[in-house]
Amino acid sequence: MRLESREITIQLRDYNHPLLHMTDVLMWGKILLAEQASLPKETVTQELRLGENCRTFVKRGLQSFKFYTNLVSDSTLMTMGYGPCWEPALSQVSVALDYVTGRRKTDRSPPLPWWDKLRYFMHGQGIVSTQLLKLVLHTSHDPYNTHEQMEIQSSRCCIELRNNTLLNLESSSLDLFIRTAAKYEDCQLFHVPRPKLRLRIRWRCRSGRPVNHFSVRLDGSNDGSADSYLNFRSSSASVALEVSAADLARAKDDAVHIQMFSSTFKWMESIRSLLGGTSRPIRKGRLFGNDGGMRKKNFSRHINEVEVSLSFRDIVLDYWTTVLRTKGISGKVTNELSLQSSYYQEIKVLEDGLIRRYDGRLQVME
Repeated sequence: MRLESREITIQLRDYNHPLLHMTDVLMWGKILLAEQASLPKETVTQELRLGENCRTFVKRGLQSFKFYTNLVSDSTLMTMGYGPCWEPALSQVSVALDYVTGRRKTDRSPPLPWWDKLRYFMHGQGIVSTQLLKLVLHTSHDPYNTHEQMEIQSSRCCIELRNNTLLNLESSSLDLFIRTAAKYEDCQLFHVPRPKLRLRIRWRCRSGRPVNHFSVRLDGSNDGSADSYLNFRSSSASVALEVSAADLARAKDDAVHIQMFSSTFKWMESIRSLLGGTSRPIRKGRLFGNDGGMRKKNFSRHINEVEVSLSFRDIVLDYWTTVLRTKGISGKVTNELSLQSSYYQEIKVLEDGLIRRYDGRLQVME
């Protein structure tokens, strides 16, 4: 396939910021849509009425289509937006898509979370290259509030994704901006020149083979007592993150620069409490004919091990008390700085008769 477009925009109604916006887009590659052959127990007989006195019966397979891709995308500008104020609208879109694609009512296995759905439906690799990448994170529950945002910018960025397990990112610069209405909090938090980011995810499944999606065999007679996705469903995930910018020349402009004001920590603390809140239920409960089922677990609670490796050459840290930058503390690390740490997250279920979130505690392993 080959796609050329001057502009591509995906925007939710009544939202000021687009969900995705791209300019001067060129996309090419291969897409294969395939369906696994269904066994006799994976087919259901469905009645089709062609008129008042005419009807016929067809056999319908329960297996879903799967996408095998090898795509490359190039653009001048790519802007993406997300935040807590988007979750209700995106949840409603997900509910609407269930009516478009049709729900699997014959096999009543517990549904897969969104990360396992990606592993089940999407396979292959993809490369995204753009001159300027902007990730705008809204930090308020008000979708019309454009003064409280976190913006990540990356110039001449190249992102490679391989089979939902490996993510590589290389760019000429990576910047994080805090956008607020107060001038004391609006600042560039950090600047990383020519960063290299590598994110690897290891999925833990009962079968021990996370890529074996062919083992899923749906059963039309399953009333919910069995789980057809049992061997494929991931029980947990381990994440390894590597960020390096050590191959830089010893120049002043090539140093990692971190700067903040005295009120920045207070603002970031409010952001942590906002992003760590629970999502609001959408179309769940007895009013909509369902009891909501089991509470969905966030992807952050699905991760049980985290390995972080940071490597930088020069780091400059500036801490200012006011926006005038007359009083503060400045520090610099000239030699190479390396940091490696491992964390383990322990999930505890509180059994006190109340419906509570899972209690996740992060512990340092080394």
